[in-house]
Amino acid sequence: MKMIILAFSICTWQVVLGHTSCTKPFVPNAKPLDDLLEYYPDGGFLKYLCDSGYEFVDTHYALCENGNWNLPVCKLKTSCTSPLVPNADLAEEFMAAIYPTGSSVPFVCDRGYGFEGTKYAQCVSGSWKLPVCKILDEVTCAAPYVPNAQPAHALKKSYSSGDTVRFVCNSCYGFKGTDSAQCEDGVWRLPVCKALGVTCINS
Repeated sequence: MKMIILAFSICTWQVVLGHTSCTKPFVPNAKPLDDLLEYYPDGGFLKYLCDSGYEFVDTHYALCENGNWNLPVCKLKTSCTSPLVPNADLAEEFMAAIYPTGSSVPFVCDRGYGFEGTKYAQCVSGSWKLPVCKILDEVTCAAPYVPNAQPAHALKKSYSSGDTVRFVCNSCYGFKGTDSAQCEDGVWRLPVCKALGVTCINS
């Protein structure tokens, strides 16, 4: 009786699987989007995603046909699309749509950020190795001093980058350009008060 049940079970399993079922597939340089099953019926399919640096040649899914898999192919990329670096801008005016493997593109960090290593993005096998712009420790400026001038308002002990302080030239002096000092990354850009001439009389 046990032999009959076992034989029936084997026959039933073969009928379910048939001769056209496929075992779970393997696709080089790719990963399935769903968990793999042990067997797939004829006509069953499975979607894949190529690994980083690879792209599909044609279809993106595996298809079971008559007991064999028609598998997708992921080939190594040979080019990169335009790179994007957080907290940075392209150093060049022109950006190409496609860059071949081996290309390098320079970037400029945004104000207040600095490169952690190289400033170049590099295309390697279809993927970008990007530079990193990290935020800089805040650099402040001490209270500014402008020869032959006085601050228009009371000065503070320190100023952040981007702060401005307006000055007033002393008698018989006039500004050569702007009347304000500006703090830039710990250094003041100062106005200049130049003498107006020998005809000026101090009051």
